[in-house]
Amino acid sequence: MSETPSSVRKLKVAELREKCQNLGLDTKGTKPILLNRIFSHLGFSEENQESTFLDESSTKINTEEILSKNELSADKINAKQPNSPVSRIDIHASDSDKQEVELDFVNEDLLDLNSPKIDSRRRQASFEIWDEDEAAIKKSSSKIIIPVEVVKDYEVHYMDHVHLDPYVNDLHFQMEDDKFLSGSNITKSQLHNFWCGVLSTHGISEGKACFNCHYVSNITPDDTKQTEHGLRVGFSDPNAGLHLGLGIFFTLGSSKLSTGYDCSGNVYSNGKHVETFKKFAVGDSVTALIDITLTSVTYTFQINGVEAGKPIIADLSEIHVLFPHIFFKNVKFNVDFTCSFGQFSSFDSLKKLLTPGPKPPNSFPECEVENIFVI
Repeated sequence: MSETPSSVRKLKVAELREKCQNLGLDTKGTKPILLNRIFSHLGFSEENQESTFLDESSTKINTEEILSKNELSADKINAKQPNSPVSRIDIHASDSDKQEVELDFVNEDLLDLNSPKIDSRRRQASFEIWDEDEAAIKKSSSKIIIPVEVVKDYEVHYMDHVHLDPYVNDLHFQMEDDKFLSGSNITKSQLHNFWCGVLSTHGISEGKACFNCHYVSNITPDDTKQTEHGLRVGFSDPNAGLHLGLGIFFTLGSSKLSTGYDCSGNVYSNGKHVETFKKFAVGDSVTALIDITLTSVTYTFQINGVEAGKPIIADLSEIHVLFPHIFFKNVKFNVDFTCSFGQFSSFDSLKKLLTPGPKPPNSFPECEVENIFVI
């Protein structure tokens, strides 16, 4: 049976690549490029090709023909464009199309509008998979939104005093002052749904020290009616991470020797709820005190200078460096590493005796990607 442009167009990408290999042609490229290559080799006329594929040197799709074939107006396509300045990937697919959606889109038929529509305006990358008709689009049962925005816009540098660590924190953490003593979390792009963690630049392995955390205010995004707020203060080992919300980190109080006291009055230590203290709220100041000996660690917490509950004691079998740790969600806070209480010295006054935290890579090539989270 002789081959026609129509029969070749019905082949899937894998079949087209196999055909290219059999014909001794290059197998790399998208479906339009593979079609172009095969048609040229088989000697099909341009009249048979011009409305069928993309030229190999072109990156534009014949949208007029596509829109006409699917009876979708340009206005309806533009209406689907996201208004947010956040780079994002939108995938719309019916149940019958889900299995064909792939990250590189190599199995999508560009000519039947089961293809990505790419819009690079305003630093956006919008990929939308369309069903065959408007009714199917309205019934589309899945929509995956993947924000892709770099939220770090400051260089990692350090002050002469103990402060919040600009490196050991979550990506949606943001400094609120130039002394690195105030913080909050970014709330746009659905980031208000996630807890945020940050450590101090220095930790303690022996002796007595304390720091203060002031609960400044709650943050409520403009586009959200109900938002959860929370603040937990305590100490952790930075080798274990920051929190559990995204999979690899731990929540303050869930790891060995990690102890935290939150605004609901709950105290968590070593992965367990160990005590219920007084609640605290916006306007209150929490002082976290730590006493490390050769055999134990004692944690004490105060609200506005008054003890919130009895000390929490944990056994110590080996040397650990414990860092002030703030774990929060949609709040603003200030920390004070210069405060002292009785025999408990301030972290800032002990800076020369303390252990500095992890430092960032010296150059970009030294960076490694361990996990990618899809929001």
